Amino acid sequence: MARGHWIALTLPLALAALFFASTPGEAQKTTLPEYYNKVSSDPKVIVSQIQMGLELEKKALAAFEAAGPADDLTEAHLTASNAYVAIRAARDGLFGLKGRKKLADPVLLLAYEKTNAAWNRSRGPVDHMPPMGNLRAGYLSTSIRQMNEVIAWLEQVLLMWP
Repeated sequence: MARGHWIALTLPLALAALFFASTPGEAQKTTLPEYYNKVSSDPKVIVSQIQMGLELEKKALAAFEAAGPADDLTEAHLTASNAYVAIRAARDGLFGLKGRKKLADPVLLLAYEKTNAAWNRSRGPVDHMPPMGNLRAGYLSTSIRQMNEVIAWLEQVLLMWP
């Protein structure tokens, strides 16, 4: 019984370790150079990643806004995915910086919160693309709204930090 109990406890821990062991660049398909998807604690790199995420988010938004009912969204979806990857790397870099500060930096904390919100929202268009059909119009309108929110948050971060 003690041996079975030990296995029952270790198996979930081992599975959780495997699940969370992936590096940030492995989880999402990207065509970005490593510079934009590698986590860094250098504020200049983080700002560059936020700028790239913002640029790509705007490009994907324009494609989504112009999409007709039968248009192929493959390229726009990849652009949104690349934006997500850049935002995630910036978010993780900000998280690392936030953890290193001995005293809380309110501007850094707010920049992290807005970048984290942008990262979470940028996942929607990437993770939930439906096939052609009736769901497409709802997907497009929701994605457009989410992309506008991401753009606003990232622009705010660039105005306030560093």
